[in-house]
Amino acid sequence: MIPTRKKPTAARETFTAASDDEGVPFSVEVEDLGSVLVRFQNGCKGMFSAGQVCAGHKNDLVFEINGLGGSVRWKQERQNELWVGRRDDGNIEIAKDPGALAPSAQGYTHRAKYIQILGRASTF
Repeated sequence: MIPTRKKPTAARETFTAASDDEGVPFSVEVEDLGSVLVRFQNGCKGMFSAGQVCAGHKNDLVFEINGLGGSVRWKQERQNELWVGRRDDGNIEIAKDPGALAPSAQGYTHRAKYIQILGRASTF
């Protein structure tokens, strides 16, 4: 944690090569939320956010990618589903289903084999 930060005193560009140390120092007592704006090598811009005290989010890990024509979102709490949002069409939720894959791709999935695992564990 950085105990003291500088709060900007005027509007600033987000992405700039210049750095200036103008700002008013303020004290940071807890790191509730952190966000980072990035620019990838291909010019795309992105944002990463992490919060540890967001009310109602018990163990909430989410990955979301948003583009001009659509978005995808995966939530750890619903890890067998992928939400796909499309600007020009309806949104869909895709459920985990190895059977929906091409036969050549099915061998690369992780399949739960609880019966086999429990059967082996009982022999120890």
